[in-house]
Amino acid sequence: MMSCGGYFAIFTFVAGCASLVVDRSELGLMTVPTDLPVDTTELILSSNSISNLPDNCLAHIPQLTLLIASINNMKTIGTHAFNGTGLERIYLNENDLRRFPNLLDVKSTLTKLRLNVNPIRVIKPHDLQGMDRLAELYLGNTEIYSLPDMATLLPSLKTLVIFNMYFECCSKMQTLKDPIFDQTCSLETKNAPCSYPDALIDIAWLNISQNEMNIPCLGTYAVGKKKSTEPELGD
Repeated sequence: MMSCGGYFAIFTFVAGCASLVVDRSELGLMTVPTDLPVDTTELILSSNSISNLPDNCLAHIPQLTLLIASINNMKTIGTHAFNGTGLERIYLNENDLRRFPNLLDVKSTLTKLRLNVNPIRVIKPHDLQGMDRLAELYLGNTEIYSLPDMATLLPSLKTLVIFNMYFECCSKMQTLKDPIFDQTCSLETKNAPCSYPDALIDIAWLNISQNEMNIPCLGTYAVGKKKSTEPELGD
């Protein structure tokens, strides 16, 4: 481990492959640093004040495979913010993102995406197109009330986490009860997550059928609508 200009760089070797981890967390940064080693593979920018990831902001570190930029009050991400990288894991927990990020430039490499604790409300089919390698998706404590056909769009998805939140158990979330999705993916949520309809409130998720969710949605969200003593899942 070495200190470089106020940040730490850690060199590791796994299975004969070199890895350079650069930690620039808690430094009050407002933008992505441009003075990073070109061979950086993992970048930690947590707990700064980076509100925006503009296009090509990471292109100067093309070997990047992991980005951790949680707790930044981040509001926007450019259409090509991840262009020029080979990102496999992106962690953007506890920010202020209202739109699902554009991941087109890393669709062939991304395997894990964490967006816990962001005010995202909707994920549209085009947001997930081409994400054939995405295996883990974390959407806990968001404002999600509509999901596309996850089983079809994400063939490699094995883990979907929607913790510490309630949602409408209606047609826009019906994909979570798709038989194929249910057989191939592990869903982590509250024991009784439905805020609507009244007939499904307090009913265990495992006891709810896909047909019971085939009803119109109100188009609202209900994060924390009901009190619960369930432990919160980690991110």
